[in-house]
Amino acid sequence: MLKNKALIPVQAITTKPPMCVSLKINNYTEEGRKATHRYLQKVDVGIMRYIMCNPVQRKSVEYNDNRIALYAGQSGNYSITKRKLEVGNMEVHHKLPRHQKGTDSYKNLTWVLKDVHILITCN
Repeated sequence: MLKNKALIPVQAITTKPPMCVSLKINNYTEEGRKATHRYLQKVDVGIMRYIMCNPVQRKSVEYNDNRIALYAGQSGNYSITKRKLEVGNMEVHHKLPRHQKGTDSYKNLTWVLKDVHILITCN
């Protein structure tokens, strides 16, 4: 501390480049916006609207936000079979369960069939 200000040594500051980022897909150029829209054409807007309008009660905002992002990220498909998601037969599964210190982060969630989710969580 120097005059009530924290000092951080310059050598302690690190950065790392973003991974898995496409420079073509962005909101700042016409070509980038078109690429974004082409990518999102794979998802069913009706199901996306359903997910957005029906958050899971008693779950975190992060969980519900990531359900939406995950739907687009999985192109509207189940993670295992790659079949299209259907309202009433789809659930988000925590890869590492919450009781084992799993989080609601995007990387820890995946869309699965309702019956598959029951089988996974029974063990």
